[in-house]
Amino acid sequence: MTLEKNMLVLIKHQGALFAFLRTEQGWKLQPIRGEQSMPASSDGCWQKALDELNDMLTNDQGFSHYSVVLVSDQEGLLMGDRLFKVVNHHHITDVQVIKLSWLSERSGTRVPDQQNIDWLLQYVLPELVIVKSQGTEESNEDTQSPELQAAHAQIQRQQQHIEQLVQQEKDLTQQLKSKSQELQTVQTDLQGLRKRSENLYSGDLNLQQLTTLLPALYKNFWSNIRPDELALLADTTEVPQVGSSYLEPSDFVIQSQKKKLLALDSQQKRQLQNFCYQLPRQFTPRPEMQFFFEDEACV
Repeated sequence: MTLEKNMLVLIKHQGALFAFLRTEQGWKLQPIRGEQSMPASSDGCWQKALDELNDMLTNDQGFSHYSVVLVSDQEGLLMGDRLFKVVNHHHITDVQVIKLSWLSERSGTRVPDQQNIDWLLQYVLPELVIVKSQGTEESNEDTQSPELQAAHAQIQRQQQHIEQLVQQEKDLTQQLKSKSQELQTVQTDLQGLRKRSENLYSGDLNLQQLTTLLPALYKNFWSNIRPDELALLADTTEVPQVGSSYLEPSDFVIQSQKKKLLALDSQQKRQLQNFCYQLPRQFTPRPEMQFFFEDEACV
């Protein structure tokens, strides 16, 4: 841990819980519920203090911008699951637990028998800064009980788990974005298919019918018009796929298309005749298809 972040220190000292903030301006006592301290007679005091400080300091953003240190003079109060629940509840990722007696010993003083804020400010907190700036947490670990060391290990595992969850969230967000793009593509395709279906249901001719019937109606049809030009005449951006060397249909195919022309209803026949009327005069109808133009001057 480093001193780059603001530091929030909670110290349980002689039955009371004190909160101190360290910023660029130095240390200051942070009131809790308007008081200098709050009673620390139960395990829930840490949770209550962090709840109050969260509302005052973090604007519901959690303690991500704080390096949190919990200092206790009563072993067992912050052990195992108790410590884990306190830290996990507020998503604290930079946290350390230190024994008050250890800091007192390092400062060359004894823990006062009565509450003493001046002692905390003059000896404990400066020593805490030295500990963190010099990276001497390892020395502290030698003085910790097995329960406290286990609690630290549990916090580290939880921090790693949180980091994994954050990465998973990023991965899922990226996957969701990709799936959203795929969904938009599918929706666009569906809209196109729906439009084609509506055209078929309403009896309107579609581009596919035009590209199969017109070459049967006219000789050398694709020699006189490009696929993109046909799409423009049909009021569509969909350009039919036609090979560069298009062969004339066989007699069998022409007779088959003739049957399809005869099967057209009156609306479709009129639509095809009107479309033919738009075509340039260089198109030559096939003799066997002359019947189709008898009702409309489209050649």
